[in-house]
Parts: sequence; structure tokens; C-alpha cells
Amino acid sequence: MDKSASIVSQSVKNRISLYDRVREALEQLPSGEGKSIFNFWGCPGEGRTTLLEHLRDILFKKVDSVTVAMWDADKIPVDELIVDIQTWLEIASHQLIKVILIDNLRALLVDGSDNPYFVEFEHNLVTELVNRNDVLMIIASQHEIRQWHELLVRMRQTSWLIPPMTREEFDEAAQARGIQPAKALELSLGHPAPLDWIYDKPGISIDEIDSRAIKYFLRGLEEDISEETRALSLLLQFDEIVMERALEAAGLGGEKTYFDLLDSIRKMGFAGMLLHDSRTGVYKFTDASVRRLLARGYRRENSQRIQRIHETIFAYYSEAARRASILQNNLCSAVFHLAWYAKLKGENVVASCIDWVNLMTPFWKDADWEQTWHVWLSGQGESTIVLELCELLGDDGYNKLSDMFKAEWRKYHEKTDTQSV
Repeated sequence: MDKSASIVSQSVKNRISLYDRVREALEQLPSGEGKSIFNFWGCPGEGRTTLLEHLRDILFKKVDSVTVAMWDADKIPVDELIVDIQTWLEIASHQLIKVILIDNLRALLVDGSDNPYFVEFEHNLVTELVNRNDVLMIIASQHEIRQWHELLVRMRQTSWLIPPMTREEFDEAAQARGIQPAKALELSLGHPAPLDWIYDKPGISIDEIDSRAIKYFLRGLEEDISEETRALSLLLQFDEIVMERALEAAGLGGEKTYFDLLDSIRKMGFAGMLLHDSRTGVYKFTDASVRRLLARGYRRENSQRIQRIHETIFAYYSEAARRASILQNNLCSAVFHLAWYAKLKGENVVASCIDWVNLMTPFWKDADWEQTWHVWLSGQGESTIVLELCELLGDDGYNKLSDMFKAEWRKYHEKTDTQSV
């Protein structure tokens, strides 16, 4: 394994404690309890293949009771893949736990819909393996695999999204490549894939990185879906209604029906771009760095179109923010799109946001400011959103808005404390 691959694998290992989770599964396996299928997934560039290679190496070195083999589903026909794995299981020691590593299982799913290849893979191999207590299957894929038909298979699988690098991990990876971390962050926006582009071509421009990002992250998507994905990269989150309005503002809506929107979402999800937050019912990009890379390039192409999109989506979230009961779901997006809209119009960003907050405050007297304050401070649980808001507002502007929201939080606690007496 080369140096850069080693760096990525170590970073991935640190981010998800992969070995610890696999070790726990290995300990439970002989009893027939726990999970026997692991699905690690993430968008392109997250190091899925290197992750499997690292896991294979560490199991070989540290676990005497395990034997390991690895296959790439993208490089072998499914019938041969099944026979190869079955043959390996037959000759592997019965005293050892067998760990099967499969990369690129996405190759069996074609376009994300059900198909005979995947059915064959499950019926002729997986249903047999989940009934054993000596086989652990670990699959790396570009999206979460939910197409299993058999109940037992679904019950014995667990899925883990490979999360983005932390800032510390990113700085460490940049330094290991001899790249100044602050400059690398400015160019790559924190994603590991552009680090390799910077390393391979010192002096690479932001324009070229953004151009490569389109080809790299959106490869395999149809041209119209690719353009829709780029337009949606301007949004922190969206549901079908927000998606429809954003695409119309971008000139991409056309005659799309609700089912057309769902089909686009399915294809974006299959490409590893999106995940669904079942708690709030919205879609988000799986990696904020990918979203920001796509948005950065998209903003340079047509400023009027970008302004129109931000204006349209701000109007939606501003109206939604009037509903105090769900303010926590809409506040960050409303401020984000207003800030971008004001910036693109050449207006004072902070003043525009403060004026809007003052206008909206009367609607928020019944809001749950415990949740809303937490969401604002955490950026909806994503530190990248706080960073983006600080970049748009400036640290001083962000702090001014925070002071206004904290004042509402204090009023909320004074009110609830009084009611509890």
C-alpha cells in the first residue's frame, strides 16, 4: 500500500472505529447472535476500497482465529463471484472464522433498482451464509444496501456511513503529503480526493479542482440528473417541495412530476450523493465537502441563476420559519439562503439577517428554544454548516445573531421555570 493510501485508511479507521466494531461482531458470531453482514458505504473518494484493504491487513496480523479473503464485484461476473466464494469457504479451515470482504457491490445493482444479478447473489450465497455462525461478510458500497428480500438477511445486516474527515484528520493527511493544511483546506474544502489532485499537480487552480469534482463525484449520473445534483448542492437540506422549487428556479424543473423527483432522488442516492434523515424527512448530501465543492463551481457559472435559487429557497424557509413548532428545522437554512441572497445582491449580509430576525421574533414566542438554540450552535449537527455561516456572516456577524437567539433561549427558560413553580 502506498503512503497516501495508508493515510486514507488510517483516517477512515479513526473515523468509524472500524476494527472495534468488526472485533465485537467476531466475538458474537459463534453464538449465532449479533450481525453477520456489515455494509460500509459512502460517496466517491471516501476510501472504501482502501478501508477494506486495511481491514484485511489488520485481521491477518492481529486475529489468529480468522481467515480473510477479498473480492471486487466490479471485476468478476456474479455467477463466478458466487462460485469463488463458495469454493473458498469449502477449502477454508473449519476451525477458523471466515471473513469475506466484497468491494463495489454496487456493480450488481446496475441503476439501484431490483435486478436478477442481485437476487441471484442473495438467493444463492447470502441466504446460506446468514445461517452460519462462522462467516462474517463485510461489503463496501457507494450507497446503503436496502434491497435484500429475505427477512433474516435484513435482520443480520448493519449499515455504517463512512463519515467525512474531521479537521484534525484532514490536516494530518495534508501534512503527510507535504501540503500546507490551510491552503489544502481552501482548495479542497476538506475532502480527501482533491488532496491527491493537489499532490499530483502542485499549483492546481480552484477552477480545475471544481471541474474535476463534477466529473469525479457525478460520474455515472445522466446529464440531467448531474445538473439537478449541482443545483441542489446550493441547499443545506431539502424535501420534495424544496427540490421542485429549486429546480424550477434553476431552469431545470420542466414538467417533472412528484414521481420524477423521487426517481431523481433515487439515482442521486444510488450514486452516493444523498442520504435521508427520517427524523426530519429531509435529504442531505452524504458529505458536506462534496456539496460545497459542487456548489462552488456552480456559483461561478451564472450569478443571476444562483441569486434566483437562493431568493426562492429563502422565501420558502422564511415562511416555514413562521411556524414556531418546527423553527429548529428551518432556522439555519433560512439564514443561510438569506445571507447568500444578500451577498449576491451586494447588500449588507449581517444587517439583512438581523432585520429578518427582528421581523420574525414575534412569531417565535412559542418556539422550543432549547432545541432551536442547540441546532443553531451545532449547525443542525454538522460543524461544516457553522463554518459556512461564519464565512458568510463573519465571526462578528455570526456572534450577533447568536446573541439574539440566546436572548430568546433565556426568555424560553425564564418562561418554563416560571410555569414549573
